[in-house]
Amino acid sequence: MGKSRRLSKGDEEGERRLAVADVSTSSFTTDFCINLIPLLVGVAEVNDVGQVQGHNAGSMEGEGTGMDESGLLEKEEKDGADCGSILEGISPSASSANILHRNFSRHALVDAEVLKRIITKKRTTSVGGQIPSNCYERLWSSCNHFPYMTVFLISLLSLLVCPVTGEEFIVNDQTSLFNLMCVGDSVKVPSSPLSIGDHITLNAGTYVHDSTDENSYGCRYSHTVYQTTGISFTVSCSGSGGTCVLDGNTEKRIFAFYDVEKDGELLIKNLTWRNGRIDKGGCLYVEGGRVNIQHSTFTNCEATHGSIGGGGIFAWGSIDYLHLHSVRFLANKSPVYGADLYVYQGSIQLYGCEFSQPASAGSSNVHNKGASISFSSNCPKGQLGVLSEDYNPVPASFLSGVDATGELVSYSTEGIFCSLCPHGTFGAEDYATSCSPCGQGMYGETMGAISNSSCSMCPPGTYQEDEIANSINDCISCSEGKFSQLSAATSRFQCRNCEPGTYSSSVGATSCLICTQGKYSFEMASACSNCPAGRASSIEGSNSCTDCVAGKYTSAPAQTTCNDCDLGTYTNNNASVTCAACPGGKSGNDNRQGCDLCPNGKFSNPASATCSDCNSTAGYVSIAGSNGASICEFCGAGFYADISTHECKECEVGKFSIGGKNKCEVCPAGTNTNNQVAATACEPCSPGSVTVDNICVQCEKGKYAAFGALTCSECSGEGEYAAEKGQAACSTAPAGFRPISGTDRTGIVACPAGEFSIGGKTSCSSCRAGTYSEYNAEKGSAGCIACALGSTSSEGSSACSPCLPPTFSDDGLACKSCNSEGRYSDVQGAFACKTAKAGYKPTADRTGEEQCMEGTFSTG
Repeated sequence: MGKSRRLSKGDEEGERRLAVADVSTSSFTTDFCINLIPLLVGVAEVNDVGQVQGHNAGSMEGEGTGMDESGLLEKEEKDGADCGSILEGISPSASSANILHRNFSRHALVDAEVLKRIITKKRTTSVGGQIPSNCYERLWSSCNHFPYMTVFLISLLSLLVCPVTGEEFIVNDQTSLFNLMCVGDSVKVPSSPLSIGDHITLNAGTYVHDSTDENSYGCRYSHTVYQTTGISFTVSCSGSGGTCVLDGNTEKRIFAFYDVEKDGELLIKNLTWRNGRIDKGGCLYVEGGRVNIQHSTFTNCEATHGSIGGGGIFAWGSIDYLHLHSVRFLANKSPVYGADLYVYQGSIQLYGCEFSQPASAGSSNVHNKGASISFSSNCPKGQLGVLSEDYNPVPASFLSGVDATGELVSYSTEGIFCSLCPHGTFGAEDYATSCSPCGQGMYGETMGAISNSSCSMCPPGTYQEDEIANSINDCISCSEGKFSQLSAATSRFQCRNCEPGTYSSSVGATSCLICTQGKYSFEMASACSNCPAGRASSIEGSNSCTDCVAGKYTSAPAQTTCNDCDLGTYTNNNASVTCAACPGGKSGNDNRQGCDLCPNGKFSNPASATCSDCNSTAGYVSIAGSNGASICEFCGAGFYADISTHECKECEVGKFSIGGKNKCEVCPAGTNTNNQVAATACEPCSPGSVTVDNICVQCEKGKYAAFGALTCSECSGEGEYAAEKGQAACSTAPAGFRPISGTDRTGIVACPAGEFSIGGKTSCSSCRAGTYSEYNAEKGSAGCIACALGSTSSEGSSACSPCLPPTFSDDGLACKSCNSEGRYSDVQGAFACKTAKAGYKPTADRTGEEQCMEGTFSTG
């Protein structure tokens, strides 16, 4: 097995192990080639450190014994030769011919590692190009010692029989990768050990460009992180796909591969490229050579050039081929066309690649300026090459390019990655560009089906008109009112209509159900309709209902028979939903098609089966008229029921009725109907009147009649009189008045002067002495007036007379003399005597006073 070199930031040399570049080469062939050189030159053994001792070479001595490759590489530029550079397969500045010459001319002990590396590089070179003829001559002339020539011949033999091998570099960090992948003209790390056929293996992780790290500032130019020129090598990830990430930190292009002679080949496996950013080729720039990228991802890569795209990959110059297998392009950017891939010429092959929607609006995924682009799905049976499900733009925007006139054109393509044939299809052939549909009437629930045996027939009651149906749910059910007994029906027209009298209430029916009694249906019914009220159906599977005849009805739907109208009701129409009640005054007949008129003396309520007699003894009668009697008429007060004519008649004068009778009653004694007919009662005369010849007559003046009295009575009681006719009672003379006379009680008169009456008296009384009364015709005299003080009267007086001097009256009854000591009265009507004042004395007649005579006095 080969050895590899493990590189890290602190140990760039590390451990070197050689690895076989072609992974298909068996360990037997590799071991054979490794041991072939020492075997042919007579080497006795290979020690643990890889040094070879030759039995035929003898004991050669010289400086640099056991010199390893690094020492030789340090001298490459000094001893460079064109022949060596061709054999080495790299630029002319690194000459393997001189390495070969120096090793075999100066050292007896040959380093097997260096020798094997020279051979493997020669083998790689022979694959990548042709060795000029003068190269062999120079090598032959340089090798002046037989063992050295033997080694040279062995080397040539190894080129023919040994597989290509190279050195493997295991990388753990960004700095180591940077120092390794900067190879070619004018690069910043010209001492990179990377050479033709080498294999770079990245351990899982993210390798992010760090602009602050001077060593990783840029490989050739400040805008590119990694660059190689003219070297064939492989870069892969030790972990599963996507665990090794090369990150440009959105500052630089990640990698540039230059091989303008198209001799070099770059193989990239299982890497994720992201965040590369530059004018073109944001993540990868390819110029010449052959590039093979497998199972890798380019994401968020950006090209900033205003007229050139290639955010993910920019392929320029004489590219032999660009082969992309299972490569994903996700959200890459370009202001113009070709956000994922921009190519100019050469052969471009896309196998199972996946393109997402470009992150830049208006950009296409791939832009072709003149390359030959081929697509292949390589899909097995049951799978189809299609565009990624993550990418669903207008098909024309996937691939853009220019035509012969330089005009921008757009193309579309079948898919470019394998996808299982979708539901409803199958793929019976390998490398299919389309899947065969299951066809009409069929559906397919299996993805990736490889034959039509995976397709199922739509069941009876359904159909399928489309070529592709995903599941049984895509089988369209026959609509309500239809059915189908066919499997795999291809058209809705294969769903048959349910016949009249049948129905299907659900979709997808395989048969129709029969309508029950009381129901019916037309063709293509989804349900049976109820026979409407007024109609009925007595059979199953009916397509119509029968009208109910006159005299019958149905009031509810879905009836199997019609009902007879009840007695007292009728219908004279067909299809009746109800029977009408016979109106009052009529009764129902037996055929229920009409009503009969009730005769006189009979009546009926509405909806009566027969007419009933009116109760004449209770005062009820009826006259049929044109509509019959709906009620019996009640003969009310003042009327009676005539059983002969069935009419109500008025009571005669002198008779009465309180109603509800078939005859009138005669008024009792003392009562009458006041000469009126239709009397409701016989009434007595009103007070002040009496019945005379069945009428009431008023009592004359001076007479009266109480209520119910049969005759008028005279007013004869004390002070009674009747001044008007028709008095119910005698009036009593009021105070101050008396009846005209004891026999004439027809009125009253006022008491004369000197008399009075307190009322209720037949005659007036005289006023006593000391009182009087005056005559007043209107008011009469209800009492006598007492005479004023100083006056008096006699019995029956009409006025009072004043007392004359020397008298007085202090009670109005009598005039008294002033005969007391010193008393006198000098005026009429005095009610008291005067007393003579001092110095005076009454006159002799007591009518005045006079002065005392001289010599006398009076104290008064």
